[in-house]
Amino acid sequence: MVSLGILLHAIGGFAAGSFYIAFRKVRNWSWESYWLVNGLFTWVIMPWTIALLTVPDLGLILSGAPVKSVFWTFFFGLMWGIGNLTFGLSLRYLGMSLGMALTLGLTTTFGTLIPPIFMGEFGALVSSSSGLTTLGGILVVLIGITVCGWAGLSKEREMSKENKQKYIREFNFRKGVVVAIFAGIISACFAFAVHAGKPIAELAGQYNTPVLWRNSAVLVLMMGDTVFLNSGSHSSFPVTIDLHSMNPVDRVEILKDGEIIHTFSPLQLDGDSIRLNDTIEAEKSCWIVARCFEFRDDANTRFAHTAPIFVAVDHQPFLMKESAVQWFIQRTDILIEKAKHSAIDPLGQEGFINEKVREESLELYQQARLEFEKRFQLCEPTQ
Repeated sequence: MVSLGILLHAIGGFAAGSFYIAFRKVRNWSWESYWLVNGLFTWVIMPWTIALLTVPDLGLILSGAPVKSVFWTFFFGLMWGIGNLTFGLSLRYLGMSLGMALTLGLTTTFGTLIPPIFMGEFGALVSSSSGLTTLGGILVVLIGITVCGWAGLSKEREMSKENKQKYIREFNFRKGVVVAIFAGIISACFAFAVHAGKPIAELAGQYNTPVLWRNSAVLVLMMGDTVFLNSGSHSSFPVTIDLHSMNPVDRVEILKDGEIIHTFSPLQLDGDSIRLNDTIEAEKSCWIVARCFEFRDDANTRFAHTAPIFVAVDHQPFLMKESAVQWFIQRTDILIEKAKHSAIDPLGQEGFINEKVREESLELYQQARLEFEKRFQLCEPTQ
């Protein structure tokens, strides 16, 4: 196992030290573009691919994991992701050679020292031979960081601005060092995420996942934000609505897939706000939305609503209902007929301002209807 561990570390070190080489082939891309493509494969595609291949019943494990463990794993993973983002930014300012040496060195140093200090385990680190060996390695890393920093500072002083930008378009040593230090500190959250995900790894072990691959179930949470809901006993989730209104509110409604599933009425606001809680059942993928209606004595109705929130269940697709698409088709038919028979009014009050505008509008309505017809073929039948 020791030999295997050394081999895996060597492979990981080679990959970590060479992944940036491909970026030299896309010099015309903006930093944001090539870093996003890199991140898509590094933090989404590969972790999920490895986890699906090595962890049995991954969906059941994630859906049955303790909520607290999932939250903190996701949170520290998010912080670590910010560290990765700023790591890429340091390479933007320092270049590959200097940036990799400084940032990875600082990440190794802070990532090794901060977690045991924070968790109260630093004493054990300095009192064991393995811990002292680790600290010796950190000392070597710090010496390397110092040498690289000195080399980078010398490079900045000796090279003209034109020569710097000839090789690194946005070379800025001071800015790059600040970003590298920040990236190194916050990247220590990786260790916290792995620690928070221990219950998930233990649960993976109960599903006969080999010891070597148990943390794969943790990594997908650290590197993504998918919410899993088991279609069995874990098919419900809590919803909290914070409502703030200067005017009296008659009622609040929660809709799932366009249908009202809960109504809060009457409402007693505490000043101008109120918090409402509910539990929603989701046996399949759906979307939910909340809306509130103002209390009025006249016939006019005013309301506000949230953006839709999509809930994925067991990787099921989101399907629109036939009745919803039919409504859009009917409304589009009305617009088409109106465009065909409306008068030409240069003032634009009773119709279209000229024939060209009418023809363009009619063409757009007809294109929209064709698109709705395509969507109708993929709809979920209305019950």
